[in-house]
Amino acid sequence: MKRLILLWVVSALLLCGCAMHRHREHIRDGLLVYKLHRDAFVKEWGAPDKTTTTGSDEFINFPSSGQNRSYLTTREPLEVWIFEKYGVALVFKGVRLVGWKTDKTPAELKALSKKPD
Repeated sequence: MKRLILLWVVSALLLCGCAMHRHREHIRDGLLVYKLHRDAFVKEWGAPDKTTTTGSDEFINFPSSGQNRSYLTTREPLEVWIFEKYGVALVFKGVRLVGWKTDKTPAELKALSKKPD
């Protein structure tokens, strides 16, 4: 029984690790997609330069490059992270990306994301 529990825990950790790797890969490639985990941004870009909050009702009017309004079912606070170096404002519901604002193309974000060798 203990082996089965251990196997289950190890499998769950491996799956989580694979998902986070995929999220980080999207960020390195300059692809902002809905539901990316906010920890992936911290691991790739570091801490945001500024943080603030907005209400979901205000977010509906947020001029955005990407927005997932259907993900918001109730009025709730949302976190806004601003990365000045990347020219990006990210909006999170909990730990998941629900919107962003940027004038950068994926190619420009990818170039900015490259770590110095």
